[in-house]
Amino acid sequence: EFTGYTCARITANIFKYWSFSPNLILSIGFVGKIKECPNTFIKNVQILEIIKILTDLRNPFNQKAIDKSIIKAKEYDLDVDILMNSINQIKSKLK
Repeated sequence: EFTGYTCARITANIFKYWSFSPNLILSIGFVGKIKECPNTFIKNVQILEIIKILTDLRNPFNQKAIDKSIIKAKEYDLDVDILMNSINQIKSKLK
């Protein structure tokens, strides 16, 4: 809000400065701007957007976030069963 850039864009620029993989940099840079994303990175950005929904620092993996991530996964035609299995595994390790 203060810089005029998204958190994803700032993260991508930091990773660029640190010479991370261009695939990672571009994937992160388009989180939240999927309509502007090149086709090559769409699937990566979709997955990162779902991860972002699930990992809110204030309340990670809460039911509202899980529900929202399932809706997004369906919208992106991703495998919801794999997503739910992953969520359940992570939640069991967090306990």
